[in-house]
Amino acid sequence: MAESPPMPENRTCVMCPRRGEKVCSGCKTARYCSKDCQKLDHKNHKIFCGKAETLRPSKDHFRALFFPGGDALPRFEWILDPNYALPNLFGDRGIDVRKFKHNTIQARDIGIDDPPNLAMRAFTRGGTAAWNTRGPWLIFHYVEDGKEGDDSYIDMNMHDVRSAADVITVIYDDLPQGPGNLDKDLKPPVQVARNGCDILFALEGSGIANLLGLPMFVRPMGFQSTLKQAGRNSKGALLMTDITSEAVTDFVLKKPGGVPVMTTEGVRAMMCGEQEDHQGSYGFGTPPASFCSDEVGPVLICRADNKPLLTGHIEALCDYIKVVIDPQVQAAKQRLNVGEVIQNREEILTGITKANFLAHWEKFKEDKIKAQASEAHPEWTPKYPSPYEMMGKTLESVNRFTETIYSKQIEGGMKQDSEMPDKANTSALRAQLYIARGPHGL
Repeated sequence: MAESPPMPENRTCVMCPRRGEKVCSGCKTARYCSKDCQKLDHKNHKIFCGKAETLRPSKDHFRALFFPGGDALPRFEWILDPNYALPNLFGDRGIDVRKFKHNTIQARDIGIDDPPNLAMRAFTRGGTAAWNTRGPWLIFHYVEDGKEGDDSYIDMNMHDVRSAADVITVIYDDLPQGPGNLDKDLKPPVQVARNGCDILFALEGSGIANLLGLPMFVRPMGFQSTLKQAGRNSKGALLMTDITSEAVTDFVLKKPGGVPVMTTEGVRAMMCGEQEDHQGSYGFGTPPASFCSDEVGPVLICRADNKPLLTGHIEALCDYIKVVIDPQVQAAKQRLNVGEVIQNREEILTGITKANFLAHWEKFKEDKIKAQASEAHPEWTPKYPSPYEMMGKTLESVNRFTETIYSKQIEGGMKQDSEMPDKANTSALRAQLYIARGPHGL
């Protein structure tokens, strides 16, 4: 089958992998696939629109993103390339960038007294970030020169600004690669957590949910001995289906019934460090390997934009993916060899829209109401809000309910990273969690 070249990133929407046909009339650089995506990016875009094309001081300067600190708005700054005057006398002449967060001799953290960078937190989708986003921050676009091996820097553009905003949301590099305090104290049925203050918020997101304007974090918890409910989790696998990759691989197969399973070659590649484990690692239509195991167990899910996530929202979203999206995805992969490009990928992405999902939501909601018609206190009623109605009085009502639950959880002994003495009060916002139980799925 003939292959088509992949779409350059600078031709895609800044908010999603769809083709960006609409160009901002102000800066002439930011591209969007729809008014919905443009609206989601407006809060951040308006800060930089039309301000990138200032005169470059010299050919050795590159454009970086600077957060001065406090509530001062971010801005573009021209930075002199640190390698511009280094002669190549002894091979590698790159400047080595290292991070220091702890003064070993003085036995204390560096910058712990710096005020929180409020503008940096406001820059994220949910208006929150980790406790360690303090003081000034400089963000630049680094690329690796495969021939020379030197550090190389290029100008930050509007795509990079959006990426920076989303990455800031998940900055938690001071935490160990293991469970956070939330995980340690999690006892079912936990429903609420402080947003941005636990390792949960540093995990992978759902690409399909993002296309629908409902950014979410998804965390598998099969390693948790306290829950003892390990098993296959089809909801987690559905949410983490990769729709960004443009080709297929042989790392993940689907058994009869649509169950994703790692192949022997896929397991070997991951164990040998040859393959990363996130969306996009295993090709179009497949979830990360960590969601293909029989030991996934419960999966924690929350919205990255700090909106409450109700049980019905996840149930409807997973049903939408299972009934509408997954059949298209699997059909697109049929009879393709490893490495071949998905020919109708753009068609599939274009069909994953808010309007399309809302139509499915209304039918799903109608069926649920009918199924619970005889119950004395049905969960589903005509007033059950959609995921897009988490605003105004609906949001106020849900938030009051959320605060009540959170208070009871804290009284019961639950602790998050934000409840530690040196990190308290970093955010007053809460995120409502949904725990998708394994192994039964939908």
